[in-house]
Amino acid sequence: MNKFLLFPLVLAAAAVRCPAQVPFPLPPRAPEKAEWLVTFGKPGSEAQNDGASQTVTAPAEEAGEGMPVSQRLLSRHVTKDGRTKKIIETFANGDRKESWLLDRLFLFQVPGNKDIYLRDITSGSTAWLPPMADGQDFPELSWVTAGQLKGEVEIEGRACLVFESSTVAAPDGKKRGPLVLGGGPAEAEAAETIVRKAWIDKATGLPIRASEGPAVYKFAKSPKSPGQMPEAYKALEVDLIQRKKERERHKMRLE
Repeated sequence: MNKFLLFPLVLAAAAVRCPAQVPFPLPPRAPEKAEWLVTFGKPGSEAQNDGASQTVTAPAEEAGEGMPVSQRLLSRHVTKDGRTKKIIETFANGDRKESWLLDRLFLFQVPGNKDIYLRDITSGSTAWLPPMADGQDFPELSWVTAGQLKGEVEIEGRACLVFESSTVAAPDGKKRGPLVLGGGPAEAEAAETIVRKAWIDKATGLPIRASEGPAVYKFAKSPKSPGQMPEAYKALEVDLIQRKKERERHKMRLE
């Protein structure tokens, strides 16, 4: 039996009900101990949305449209225990990337490269920061706020809240904010409105699906712990901690 609880993908054909109060924090967060799998479909693939089949449109830079196969994300498997996360990502060309987030330390590999990189996410540098480094469990849903609640739908007996955001993209591909576009009539006519949607379980506050990707979420009924880091990762972490201690001692001697 699949240990993951797969939420049904077919939305009830009933009309979207009036918006209700959001009973959980936003953007959505996973429990302190959790395990989940996100699968990302090919941009422009068919998805079921509010009871009607339609083509999902997502921002190209987020959905992976036009990206090399080696960079198109297919899935993300996460095991979380407090501030420790193990993240396994697979890509369309078969590459696999393993990352570890340990409180403020992020250890990761670049697909196709055996080198291991380490970043202190509190160092102030934004280079190489992981999407989940700032505490987000679902970075593709960072846009979700209570103000974007559009209503409720029922998915196989589950009450789900529907969130929607519209963003205008100019012909140059740059975003211009929610339904705001500078420039003349010609630019406005050529602009594209990008609509994002997310369906979140009202009872649990966990996402079921999102239009970006499109993404489908499965959560384990009995989550595992992240386990032990590979030795190469552990050695790099120990080395960093040791070097930081030496710098602190050197600083104290100077004072």
